[in-house]
Amino acid sequence: MTAYKFYELNQKVLDQMDLPRLPFPVRTEKEQRIFGGQQVQFDLLLDELEEYLRKNPQERDRYRQFAGRLAHFEGVRLGQNGFPELAAHYLETGLSLNPEDLALRFNYALSLQSLGKKEDAMKQYRIIIEDPAARVNPLVWIFAARLSAELGNPKTAYYLLEAVADCMPEDNEFWELLYEMKERAGFVDRPKPKFCGACGKPLVVGTKFCGGCGRKI
Repeated sequence: MTAYKFYELNQKVLDQMDLPRLPFPVRTEKEQRIFGGQQVQFDLLLDELEEYLRKNPQERDRYRQFAGRLAHFEGVRLGQNGFPELAAHYLETGLSLNPEDLALRFNYALSLQSLGKKEDAMKQYRIIIEDPAARVNPLVWIFAARLSAELGNPKTAYYLLEAVADCMPEDNEFWELLYEMKERAGFVDRPKPKFCGACGKPLVVGTKFCGGCGRKI
């Protein structure tokens, strides 16, 4: 039988990470690796918790909130430090216990996107967007729209951007992207080009003379 010891993080760490006070399990042979350095190895701590819950599924509800918040913290940290694969792993661990946590899911989508798993990332964005309890978050919608465009779905991208347009009144980059998606989706009528009656060359809008033959327009 596996021997576990139970530890509590100090209050400063709990407050910093917004974690509930709860003793967490660590196998005796893992203590030194987790606590032997200058800082607690939270990724290894999550590994221990995942293994413990695999063997003790009746404890899942007890540790659900703790694991979700710790996974979010560690996943974001690893992603910011250039480890998207590890970030995705721990965020997925948190989601397995907290599937309703949309912040976890958004960061999981970002990690998948960083790994080039665009279709998988889009699936996570769709879960967020289609959740009836989700509030429209411009950042999430814009990331989803950009990815939709990359995947060849400009109409979806346009509809997503339209949904948050009222939140972006002075963001020029946003409006340029919205118009580009509107154009690519075929929702913008392009003016028909005019041609010179003498030489048949297309005319540049606003010019007074044909660029081909020099005739006055």
